[in-house]
Amino acid sequence: MFATSEMSRLTVAGSVEKMEEVLRLCTELSCVHIQEYGRFEDGINVGKSMDSDEANAISNLLVKVQAVSSSVQASNTEGAMSHAEVSKMVEGFEEKITTALNYIDTIRDAESTISSSQEQHHVLSRLAPLDLPLELMSGYGGVEVFVGETRRASKASEVFSEIRSEIELHAAGGLIAVACRSEHSAEVQIGMAELGSKPVQIPSGEGSPAEKAEALLLEITRLESLIAETQEDLDAWAVQNGRNLVAVEEYLVREAAIFTAPTLMAVSNQAFALDGWVPTDQADAVQS
Repeated sequence: MFATSEMSRLTVAGSVEKMEEVLRLCTELSCVHIQEYGRFEDGINVGKSMDSDEANAISNLLVKVQAVSSSVQASNTEGAMSHAEVSKMVEGFEEKITTALNYIDTIRDAESTISSSQEQHHVLSRLAPLDLPLELMSGYGGVEVFVGETRRASKASEVFSEIRSEIELHAAGGLIAVACRSEHSAEVQIGMAELGSKPVQIPSGEGSPAEKAEALLLEITRLESLIAETQEDLDAWAVQNGRNLVAVEEYLVREAAIFTAPTLMAVSNQAFALDGWVPTDQADAVQS
């Protein structure tokens, strides 16, 4: 259950040059709740996030750190670290973050390739019973090729009997492949519809579907091994750097909050005003 606390109003105004210094003091106090400005008087608007090399660097690094943090199990069981200690560590830690991101990218790329390869393997495995090279199922000059999946493949010869001498027909494993000259394409499509066939998308490439399907299985196995090895490296990284990752993320979140805090305040060309609340029992300390 939450405990209540008496609060006191805090108002701070000053020149825009002092704004970042004031915001840093508020952050160090850890007890100031800034009230969002929304009156929009003439000449006074909501401020803009600070735009500087430091602010951009903090923002970019925070994105990378949070990407790593969301992908590993990191914890700090050794206790808090001082602000000065973490500040010194941040610059050198970016290289370690890059290493972790490389592990994560390797895993994600491999998973994406596996997903795509599994889909291709499924299609190639379905085409394998036809025992036709892929290049013959894609159509070429003056010839159209129709490939479909149907439960009535055994009826194909009967359905296409009237034009059987004008087409090349293969049926196996619930699949039908028909090659014909362009002038017979309409008749072939009617026959395919009569058989209730569903079109099969032919992958690009050449060679035997069965051989290509087997090659894909080998590639999938290789990628699965790569994922397992890379995941071990990432887990080891998290064990070694987990505490620092947690500390750096907290530090960067606070720094980023300072750079975006002007969007909560009233700002003119020359001055700013911060309106907020602080616990009454800390009001004197805040004022001093």
